[in-house]
Amino acid sequence: MKTIKCVNVTVRSVIDNTEDGLPVGESERTVITAPGSLTDEDGVLTVQYAEIGEDSQRTDVTLIHREGGVILSRRGSVVVDLVFEEGEECHTLYSVPPYKFDMTVITRKIRSTLTAQGGELQLIYDMNVGGQDKRVRLHLSVST
Repeated sequence: MKTIKCVNVTVRSVIDNTEDGLPVGESERTVITAPGSLTDEDGVLTVQYAEIGEDSQRTDVTLIHREGGVILSRRGSVVVDLVFEEGEECHTLYSVPPYKFDMTVITRKIRSTLTAQGGELQLIYDMNVGGQDKRVRLHLSVST
């Protein structure tokens, strides 16, 4: 059975540039709050919302939470598809039209209390985009 709920989504992220796995310089911190939807279809949870950047460009975000991992897709001012599975490496393209960069993500931790009623999802991962190493801590809160 499929259920869809209107939700509020808050995304907090901290991105550190890293060198030899250690943070270098100042952290980039962002907080985004947006209306969205939460769909539960046979235990697979899908969160959808839109981010509006400082340049007023829209990026539609779809996050699919399934047993064993998370799939994150972004479409708009940024185009990327990521698969997060603890301890696994994901290779993809990160596109900021008209430019494309190779991107590698290694998922360090996934913590989730996300259910059809809402909850939280935390991802900690290392990424390399265009030769630059970063550590990302992403915290997603979903409330009905």
